[in-house]
Amino acid sequence: MLRLSAIDLEMKNIYEIKLVTLSSKIENTIKDYNKTVAIVNEFVKDIQQQQKDYYDAQSANWQKSDKGNNYDSWMFDWLCYSSLKEIECPNMEFDEFKVLSV
Repeated sequence: MLRLSAIDLEMKNIYEIKLVTLSSKIENTIKDYNKTVAIVNEFVKDIQQQQKDYYDAQSANWQKSDKGNNYDSWMFDWLCYSSLKEIECPNMEFDEFKVLSV
């Protein structure tokens, strides 16, 4: 083989386009995911603060009661929430493939 055939050249171009398209989709999906993670984590913080404010506004007798203990347990579940983590976009460079001699 002295050089790529017309079919091989066409296939190489198709693969390059496919890689660019998929790379863009992955990057956009990860960006959307990370935005949603930030919103969810902020939502949880807001709920936690509302729960704390409500609990703190109650009397000591209520806090020690069954209702208070149940509320405290429910609030504890939310406090134990581990924030979702954003993910990094993988390195999707394929320049090495693009520059292969034809």
